[in-house]
This record gives sequence, structure tokens and C-alpha cells, in this order.
Amino acid sequence: MASKKSGISRCGDFFRSPGPVRSLLRGLPVMSLLLLGNIALTSSATAFVMGPVNLSETTKSDLVHKVAVFGKDDRKLVPGKYSKLKSQIGLLYDQYSQTRCTAFCVAPNVIATAAHCLFGASPSQRPNASNFFFRINASKKKSKVSRIAGFQNRSSERYIVTGTTRLQTHPPMNSPQDWSLVRLRHPICQARSLEVKPQSREKLLKASADQQIFQIAYHWDFERWKLAYSGPCSVKKFSGKISWREVKRLFISADSLVFHDCDTGGASSGSPILMNSPKGPVVVGINVGSYEQIVTSSAAKKKRIQTKIIANTAVNASAFFYATEILREAKLIEKPDSLRAVQTWLKTDGFYKGRIDGVYGPRTRAAIVAYQTRRKLPVTGLPTQDLLANTVTLGKQLPWLDGDEDLNLEIKVVPKPGEPDLTGSNIQGTSRP
Repeated sequence: MASKKSGISRCGDFFRSPGPVRSLLRGLPVMSLLLLGNIALTSSATAFVMGPVNLSETTKSDLVHKVAVFGKDDRKLVPGKYSKLKSQIGLLYDQYSQTRCTAFCVAPNVIATAAHCLFGASPSQRPNASNFFFRINASKKKSKVSRIAGFQNRSSERYIVTGTTRLQTHPPMNSPQDWSLVRLRHPICQARSLEVKPQSREKLLKASADQQIFQIAYHWDFERWKLAYSGPCSVKKFSGKISWREVKRLFISADSLVFHDCDTGGASSGSPILMNSPKGPVVVGINVGSYEQIVTSSAAKKKRIQTKIIANTAVNASAFFYATEILREAKLIEKPDSLRAVQTWLKTDGFYKGRIDGVYGPRTRAAIVAYQTRRKLPVTGLPTQDLLANTVTLGKQLPWLDGDEDLNLEIKVVPKPGEPDLTGSNIQGTSRP
């Protein structure tokens, strides 16, 4: 008797959480995703140094199980015609949690990666965003490097726009939301940005048939922190015997999911799926993990488990491209008093359920997202100056906080049609009394 399920892998080492394994052995239909980033190395955490990224000897390729290589392993160093990409794709890492992922430039001060690289695969494994560095040309002794904006006061999370902060690895899985955009402290991506160009599934399938799809990423089991090229590779509506209808049942926002067979490995989460265009390679997706089928069978009173990678998965660029310019230009509030004002306003309107503490955490982000969704605004979750301006409305004036530079707003009140202008003129000027 056999049943089919799936499992989770992190960083190229096969891993399954205890819950799924218990369900799997009971014969229940469990589906989940393989994660190929968010690497936890066995070596102890080390301090950041300006030289090449320090890695444990356990990263040698002969000690790593290749979980997401299809057929022959034909990964190779980046070909000369794509050499420019080596200055556009970098390594995102945290020496404390020993997280390693790929990320890529989408604006002079903005990079894109997988959400689980920044927020972990579970709340108990959540890294601190303020500890991350982004480095271009990670294998070189001298290379461009920047931390995430806001790291000075441990507020880096407010400089991240993300599809999710909590990855659901079991149905309904939210891997199509597993993307993040990050504003850097320094614009080291200047003149190095990749164009993000969303494509319909039909166009991706055609580009795949024309051998125009490829991937470039850091892999834990490849050359020592040199970018690997995989391509040309295929994009499919779905690889396997499960119908598209079943895929839509298993995944939230399944239309934003891209199945591909580019060879990947640990640390490749967050890497760009690229498509050749007349103007050069463009980003059509972010690689986030692998979809695995697990077959369990009982023979001679023993449980046997066989695994098979069906496809690697990516998030279509259509899920995140809109937020790139917003994050690049957004004026964010940082002072706790200003954030308390926003929390108070969101709580009054029923969006925020937490404490008025001036701390930007998951509940505040969720409240801002709920507000933006309700008002049909671009959904970013960012605590912006524009959002703070909404806390000042006619008839509902929040208490002013002396010395708070964030509350330097301009308001303009225009009477409704037919109503007298009691001010003698429209009110215009700074919001401070």
C-alpha cells in the first residue's frame, strides 16, 4: 500500500518538520514545499568581516545532498555573455543565524529575495533583519556591501515590503507570496539594477520552448560562493500527474506560481528566474523552493519512504514588481511617537489589535496591510509619512508630540460642495499648532 505526499528541505540537507512526518506515516495526504535558502550552517556564528564570506568546511559539495538538480548536473560558472549579471546578483546573509540566500538588485537601493530568507520558515527560527548584509561578488576579498536600512536602531523590518512574514508549508501553502523587497542602507546597486518584467504563463511557456529561460544563483554545493548558471531550463504549467485544479487547491494565489526545472541548490532561494529579451536578461520570477512528492509504502511491517522532486518553484514577477518604486521612494517614519500615533489611529478604525507601543512588528504591519487592502491602495505594509498624514483628519486631531520631526506634515482642508468656507480661506500649512 502506497500513498503520495511531499516534504520540506532546507539548504540542500533533507529536512522534514515533525508534524508532517507523523501525518505522513499515518497515511494522511500532506503536501508541502522544499526550501533551498535560509541555510543554518553547523559552524558557530562569526562576526562580520569585510573579506569573503566565512563558511564551514561542511559546505563542500561531496557532503551535500543535491535535492533540486534535474537529470544531469550541468550547472556551470556564469558564461561570458552574462558576466554583467555578476554585479547585479549578490549574497544576502546573516552571520548570527548563519542564513545564506541569493538576492538581486532591482533599484539602486532595493534588492529582491525570498521572504523565508528574511523571516525564517517558522516563528521560532526568525532571524533579525537588522543583522543582514548584502554583498555583490561574495567570493572576492573586496566587494560592495551594504546592510539593510534602519539597522542602526534595529528597525530594518520597516524597510521591507513582503508577500508574507510567515511561510505556510502545508495546504493551503502560500509559497506564491514568498517574496520580499528590501531597501539597502547604501545604494550599492547603482547602475546594476535588473529590470523586473512580469510575463503571463503563456509567454513564459513560449520563452521556455524557445530556450530563453535560465537562472543564476549562489549554490551551497557549487563553487565556493561563485555564482552558478543553470539554463536554458523549462517552465511548465505543472510537472507531474496532479491537475492544475489540484494545484490551485493546494496553493494560495496559485496563478502567481511558476514551476521550473532550473537546477538549484542550497542558498539559491531568492535568486532571479531570467528571460532573454532584445534589451538583455529580465527578471520574470524569484526562485523560492522545490515541490517534492513523497511515496510511503508498507512492506514486511516496515514503512518505506521514497522522495522525488517534481519541480522547482518560483514566484511570478507580477506579484511584486509594483512595489519596487514605492519602496525606493517611500518616506518612512521611524520615531516611536509617530508610530504610536499611527497605531492609535489604526486601532480606532478597527485595523490594529495590538498594544500602542511604537514598535513596528507583525501586528502593525498586518494592520497597515488591512487598511491598504480595504482602501484599495498599493499593499506594502510600510509605515510611511503619507500614512501618518491620514492620522490628521478634520474633526479628529491627534495630540501633537513636541520634538517629533516625523510630524512635519502639510494638510489642506477643502469644504464639500455646497458647504460654507468657515475659515475664510482653505486651511493650508503645517500641521503643528
